[in-house]
Amino acid sequence: MRYHNVFLRLALISSETCFLILLIFFLMGLFQGSPLLNPLFFFVLSGVLTLINMILAAGNFQRLTIVGINILLLGIFVSSTNWQTGFILFSIPLEGLTVFNIILVHSSILWLGYRSLYLAYHKSTPNVYSHFDWCIFLTFLVFISMGVAKISLPGGITWIIAAVFVNLLPLYIDNNTGEKINPLSGWVLSIAITMLLYLSAETVSLFPHISGTAGGAIDMFGKVLLFLVNILVSVFSLWNKFSISNTRADLTDQSATKQNFNPLPNADSTWQHIILQGVTWFLLIMLCVCVIMIVFYFIRFLISWLFQRQVGKSRRAGFNPIFLWKNIYASVLKNIKKVSNLIILLLPVRMSTDHAYGQLLRWGCWKKCPRQIDETPYDYYQRLADHYPELSSELETITSFYVVYRYSDECPSDLMVPQLKSMVRKVYLSDFYRLVIRIKRKCS
Repeated sequence: MRYHNVFLRLALISSETCFLILLIFFLMGLFQGSPLLNPLFFFVLSGVLTLINMILAAGNFQRLTIVGINILLLGIFVSSTNWQTGFILFSIPLEGLTVFNIILVHSSILWLGYRSLYLAYHKSTPNVYSHFDWCIFLTFLVFISMGVAKISLPGGITWIIAAVFVNLLPLYIDNNTGEKINPLSGWVLSIAITMLLYLSAETVSLFPHISGTAGGAIDMFGKVLLFLVNILVSVFSLWNKFSISNTRADLTDQSATKQNFNPLPNADSTWQHIILQGVTWFLLIMLCVCVIMIVFYFIRFLISWLFQRQVGKSRRAGFNPIFLWKNIYASVLKNIKKVSNLIILLLPVRMSTDHAYGQLLRWGCWKKCPRQIDETPYDYYQRLADHYPELSSELETITSFYVVYRYSDECPSDLMVPQLKSMVRKVYLSDFYRLVIRIKRKCS
């Protein structure tokens, strides 16, 4: 068991614990409640569990023994909280907020226990850059949410410093593995992080002025955002007033001979206010996302530059952050396209030949039978007809119209066939029609 691996995994679990505590503060602040346990309990729990699990991982212990030791340690830690909270963690109270608080504490303890096991027994080296992407982004998002919801944070700016420190610490340890590094640096960093996390876990009564500046920092960030939003909204409102004044002037000139014309300014102002408010919220969300991404990329660039100057040709922090979020975005966008395609089929509008064949290709991909690169339209039709013989006539008609549209000189507007959309709809809803027929047969 190398000291480098121990310090690295302790740093990783500390960053996750810091985010978890901030999330607990945020969730309890939404309901005007307070956490049951001191945040220092979670840091001690995660650190001790990770250290003991790494010691167990170095020996030859059975899985049942390892799980039993972890359950025993969790029970000891939970029982040690009785002097602070009594036996509330072992009871089922009637109040909804207390029940939520207890469930949140138990879920956090179980999650930290699972993460300590995973980090200790995971054979491959952890991807510290991906871990940094997740933790720093989510931590910054929690800070922004607490500022918007006006939730007070015990410890104030010390939590911000601790969050940045514990997220940068794994990157520092991972990029300083050479023989010239003093082995005492890990112990010095451990003592420093322990002191910093202890100050964060307390109410920081020793440094009231420092802890009180966290709200000011968040307020300053909010003021900058509101200033930018006000500029954009004022420009939009001036343009809106200018267009409305021109419209009213035209209406006045056109209705000069009509004496009974009475405009309704209240109705106009109502929908204009709704539109303006919607645009304001949209711009605020876009600005928040832009600021978050700018700060995120700036931190990544700064870390890469510092590592390059310190260790030369060592690994750099890659600029492909949180790839899982990109996969989630791609899957959500794909599902939105599927839903929009189904909605288009139900709308009373005509469908072009190109669009109809595109829908056929999407249906084939959905049925796990996509068109190959070297496959002609008729070859693809034959393959689909072999799998779905009941749809052969519709598939042949759609393919024939597409071939004529693609390889002939006819105008595309001449190929807007009215029954083409009904054929595509029948292809998409074939499974539903088949299910309805089966139900009718069973009922009869």
